[in-house]
Amino acid sequence: MGALGSGRRWILRYGDTAADRGHGAGDSSSRRSREFGHRDGAGVGGRLVRRARYGHLGGRDRAAAGDATLHAARAAGRGARATPGVEEPAPGIRCWRRRLTMPFHLVPARDRKLFRLVKRGEVVRLVKGRSLYAAGSIAKNVYLVQTGVIRLVLPGMEKGRSERTVSVALPWELFGDEAFTAGHRRYAAIAGSTCTVVTLSTASVLSGLKTAKKSLDAYLEGVERELHRLRHAQGGSRGPTAAQRLAEVLLDLSARCGEPAGRGVHLSVKLTHQVLADLAGAHRATVTTLLNDWLYDGVLAMADGFLQIRRPQDVWVLAGYHLPEPGSDG
Repeated sequence: MGALGSGRRWILRYGDTAADRGHGAGDSSSRRSREFGHRDGAGVGGRLVRRARYGHLGGRDRAAAGDATLHAARAAGRGARATPGVEEPAPGIRCWRRRLTMPFHLVPARDRKLFRLVKRGEVVRLVKGRSLYAAGSIAKNVYLVQTGVIRLVLPGMEKGRSERTVSVALPWELFGDEAFTAGHRRYAAIAGSTCTVVTLSTASVLSGLKTAKKSLDAYLEGVERELHRLRHAQGGSRGPTAAQRLAEVLLDLSARCGEPAGRGVHLSVKLTHQVLADLAGAHRATVTTLLNDWLYDGVLAMADGFLQIRRPQDVWVLAGYHLPEPGSDG
């Protein structure tokens, strides 16, 4: 999910319909206050929230929201997006962790053959900003992150941006699988933090996947869900808003590196606002504003520099999904 195209204003508009124009959408300052600065009505959990952030629940051009809209969306699912990759009603919160895991995540108890390769593999330690390989280089090996974060980057599309992050590899996730086809690297791999990476033989990994059905199924499922996520996140007049995309990025991270923290989830990795903006396909200023709003509203929290999702169900609503009623089997 790359950044939005160049030449965009720093304000991400939620819509420009006749109704918007009637409410001052033609004026940049009034549009800015309506989208990011105006407090109008109670929000999730009874707190004051930004007015237009929740407009996506009923469509991109809905002008107002509050507790009634959010509760109606939870109960009836009006205007909510379809569950990714499935046609049946959205499952309960307990199922989402499994459904959202995108890349292949090595589980020693399941992937015993691959885990033996990891224990024998060559360990590479990188400091933040150090390049592991460049785009266009010959793909010889597959890699697995043991600690830290690896950013997969492409050249930047905006003036002054030399690169943009299109994906991240987190602890115990496989990356660099272009080597399976003996091709060239599609992306550059750069350490997003001080990290440890294990180099794996391509032939050995392929052999391990071919002879371990559960591992192969998990790998193929990860590829399929990654492809669906990228297609699902495409913008446009009927695509998700910046707030929806950012909320979905946070949900994806919580499924991949989240640790239970009371009723919430603690994200065990640190990502800059710019990286989150790249992953959400938004401008950094937009992401900073949204995060500050959600921190103020108590949906998110900070603990020693790490993000915490204090109210995961509210993040699902922010992402535009319908949540089943409490006590339902869905």
